[in-house]
Amino acid sequence: MRNKILLNLYLSVFVTTVGLAQQPIRLLSQDNRQGVTGAYVFVQSLETNSTENLVTDDNGTVEINLALPVALTIQHVNYMTYADTIKGQLPKALFLYPKEEQLQEVVVTGQLHPQSARNSVYQVKTITSDRLQAQGAGNLQDVLQTNLNFRFSRDNAVGSSNLSLMGLSGQYVKVLINGVPMVGRSGTANAIDINQININTIERVEIVEGPMSVEYGADALAGVINIITKENFNQSLSAEVSLQEETVGNNYSIPSEGIHIPAIQVSGQLFPGMGVGLGSRLNHFGGWQGNAEGRQQQWYPKTQWLQNGSLNYSKGSFHINYQLDHLAERIKNLGARVETDNYEPYAIDRHYVTTRFMHRLQANQQLGRVRWKASLAYTDYHRDSERFTNYLVQGLEDEPQNLTITESTFYQSLFFRGTGNWAALTGDTKMHLQLGIENTNEWSGGSMLNAGDKELQELGGYLSAELDINEVLKIKPGIRYTLNSIYETVPTASVHVQYKPFTNSIIRLGYGKGFRTPSLRELYHEFIDANHNILGNPDLEPEYSHTFNAAITQNINADFEASIKGFHTKVFNQITYISPEASNQVTTYTNIDLYKTTGGSMNIQYNHRRLSATVGASYIGRYQALSEDTLNVPEFVFAPEFNSVVQYHFLKPDLRIAAFYKYTGETKGYRLTGDNTIEMQKTQAFNWLDFTITKGFTTYFKAQLGIKNLLDITTVNSTAGTGGAHASNTNGQASVSYGRSYFLKLNFQFNNITK
Repeated sequence: MRNKILLNLYLSVFVTTVGLAQQPIRLLSQDNRQGVTGAYVFVQSLETNSTENLVTDDNGTVEINLALPVALTIQHVNYMTYADTIKGQLPKALFLYPKEEQLQEVVVTGQLHPQSARNSVYQVKTITSDRLQAQGAGNLQDVLQTNLNFRFSRDNAVGSSNLSLMGLSGQYVKVLINGVPMVGRSGTANAIDINQININTIERVEIVEGPMSVEYGADALAGVINIITKENFNQSLSAEVSLQEETVGNNYSIPSEGIHIPAIQVSGQLFPGMGVGLGSRLNHFGGWQGNAEGRQQQWYPKTQWLQNGSLNYSKGSFHINYQLDHLAERIKNLGARVETDNYEPYAIDRHYVTTRFMHRLQANQQLGRVRWKASLAYTDYHRDSERFTNYLVQGLEDEPQNLTITESTFYQSLFFRGTGNWAALTGDTKMHLQLGIENTNEWSGGSMLNAGDKELQELGGYLSAELDINEVLKIKPGIRYTLNSIYETVPTASVHVQYKPFTNSIIRLGYGKGFRTPSLRELYHEFIDANHNILGNPDLEPEYSHTFNAAITQNINADFEASIKGFHTKVFNQITYISPEASNQVTTYTNIDLYKTTGGSMNIQYNHRRLSATVGASYIGRYQALSEDTLNVPEFVFAPEFNSVVQYHFLKPDLRIAAFYKYTGETKGYRLTGDNTIEMQKTQAFNWLDFTITKGFTTYFKAQLGIKNLLDITTVNSTAGTGGAHASNTNGQASVSYGRSYFLKLNFQFNNITK
């Protein structure tokens, strides 16, 4: 009897001990598997009716102390309410699903104060880190090329990529990192190569199409791409390790052929208020031979090392952050084999080597109704063109030998931007006022810049206001004036209006005047090799422009949103170059009297529970200057685009499928030939499709399989731009891709390693 009593007592104690939920439980977002901070957790014991009211910490964790079984209710403003009874064992983690009517994401690009995209006077497109991951993007171009109004071209001679937006070339697109402009116009183009950005550091990308010259300066006529980087220092220590392996067409081997992308990001707190982050990423592209012969390749081998570091400090409303980004890139252009009678066979190889250091120091603070923000940045950008005479001895065919010529260009920039924002409330009217000052010192030199090293200074000030009248009408006027050390300047101005005639309807109208002085590259750059003969023009004149746009957005219900947009742009004295008839003739920058673009786009978004779908179309016309001289040429030649993105999440296997499609319509243009006849140039239309499957296995590990360029597009027929300043088109073909590729990506996310 005594033994039976002891046994019952032991079992009672054991069961009670097991029933106590002493281990922590972590709440994770089903979208990105990150901890959900600030969730309210209500726990009630089913035996004693005792209750606990808890709130998740910065890691999304709470510790429940009541004995099982319990009734659990979890609430968060951005997630669906979770309610369940837990009897046998407390799970280590629970997933929360985003609400169908989740709060609008806050945007900062062009804003006087952070606000939701819906309330912005601009139509801001946001590409989240979830979208970057869902597409298995190896670089930013992988994502943007399936977005409407973006087009990319490739210079086969130097292996760089150039973009255009809204029918305007990349020189009119401002690329920012956390609001700081990037420096370094690579290759032959006067545009930023966005493939030289570490995609692992990106939290989101905000895109504003249309003139932003008042807020961000002259080269923001077509729009702004603002890359917002991650700042996750609220955890003790976290690490993300990923490996992406991808074929290039049918080519793959380790370590040479295909694409190999290992990466690591580590961040954490040094002490409360102080965080640090470090990261490194290797992107090795083995090249693709395509239609080339021998040892030459149509897509050149490229190796990128991208490193980043950051230090962040916060106390109260004061925040300060330092970031360093480093790029080391080498592109190899392997020459044709040359046979000789007296010597070993040899080849002339060229390597294009880019290094960039970008330092950014940013601080901001809220003082009552006033908020100030300051950014100080220094960029050191170098690009070298190295020429090797390589004797093709067995085993050394691809190794650089006998460096004979090095041509170089450097761009250095010191940038400062300071703003002060003041907020006021008068009756039903809210007003925000922003006063800003911006200073840029740029130095350029090297053997590829004629007439020695050059310097350019710009000092500008701008004033902008935002009036919000009864949350129905919002008006944002602005003006900027910039002093330039080389050219006389004129003020630029803009005005944007947002009107909400009904609860679910938004009308946006905008006008912007732009003024752009020639860059140092356009004035003095000198690029002469076997494929290029480009000279800068120190006699260029500034250009100015006018842009009008309008957009209507309609929310049918919580799941369905439709929008339509139109625009018209005029650029006077546009700086450009016209390809000569023969490749051995000099190409130089020049001013043309007038260039125009016009067009419109529509977009439909549907989000319901685990299904997300977007469909869009655009129709953009580019001005034909010959229309002024002949009736046989239309004023505009239009090109259509269509895109669609569909994603679906299967809950129980935690499986996501996604498809990304874009149709790029035929591009046409007219030119005057040497015998004064009019000739139409065409670039063939093509379809692009990516498909991915992502599987989550645990809270810290997921794997992704994908197919890029499922339709296997490599080149398209093109009669545009042959034999000119660029070697992007050869034998009537324009390069689009290296063909269909397959990839596998493994991602490990470790949070709170020290706990």
